[in-house]
Amino acid sequence: MNVTAIQSRPFLPPKDDLYAHMNESVTRLPERSVLAVSSKVVAIGEGRCVLPPENADPIAFKDALAEKEADLYLPRDLDAPYTRSTITNGSFIGSAGIDQSNGNGYFILWPQDPMRSAREIRAHLAKRHGLKELGVIITDSKSSPLRNGVTGMTIGYAGFHAQRDYRGQPDIFGRLLKFERLNIADSLAAVATLAMGEGDECTPFVLIEDAPNVTFTETESADPFLSLAVPLEEDIFAIFLQNAPWQKGKRGK
Repeated sequence: MNVTAIQSRPFLPPKDDLYAHMNESVTRLPERSVLAVSSKVVAIGEGRCVLPPENADPIAFKDALAEKEADLYLPRDLDAPYTRSTITNGSFIGSAGIDQSNGNGYFILWPQDPMRSAREIRAHLAKRHGLKELGVIITDSKSSPLRNGVTGMTIGYAGFHAQRDYRGQPDIFGRLLKFERLNIADSLAAVATLAMGEGDECTPFVLIEDAPNVTFTETESADPFLSLAVPLEEDIFAIFLQNAPWQKGKRGK
C-alpha cells in the first residue's frame, strides 16, 4: 500500500473553494485508488464556519454549537471540562466534531451531510480524471476511550464498500466465522490521518494506492451489518451508551 500526503494552499475560513484547491493540488489520481479528504476543508468549502461574538466565552459558545449540531449530547455537568460527548451523524464524537484548530478564530463544524459530500467529490474527481473505480473518504480525528492522542475515522465515503464481510468464511482451522467484518473505511482513515498530521502540515488530501481488501463499487450494500454506522441500541457498547443521560440536540429532533 502506498500512502502519499498532498500539500495544499491554506484553506481560509469562513468559506473557500474546495474544488479549486483540489484541482490544483491533486494532479495525479490513478484508477483503483482512494483519496482521503479532511472534513475540515470540506466544511470550509461549504461555509460551515462560525465566528464567535467578541468577548464570548469560547467553551460556552462551543457547547451551544455542539448542542445544535448533535443528535444527542451529555449535560455539561457530567462531561469533561474541555469537550462535550455527543452522537452526531451516527458517530460518537467530541463536541459534534466542532474544532478551532487551523480555523483562524472560527469554529469549524462538520460538513452538513458528509455522505453526500463524499459522493459529490467522487463524481467530480472521477469525471475530471476519467476514472471508473475511485474511492473517496472524508476523515476526521477522534479520541478513543482509555487512549491518549487521536486516530482517524471516516465520516463520509463513496465508491467502495465500507466493510469486508468475512461471515461464513473459514478461519485457518476451518471454523466458519460468524460475526467478523473488517472496517475498511475507518482503517483507511487511520492511515490517512497519520499522513495528514494534526498541525500546520497543510496536507488535507492523502492518496492511498494498492490498499488491500478494498472493493470498488458505486452501489451501497443493502445489508445493515455492512454499513459504517451501527444503531445505538445494537452496538456492542450499548450497555454503556444507553445508560448515559443523553439529551436531544437540534439535529436529533
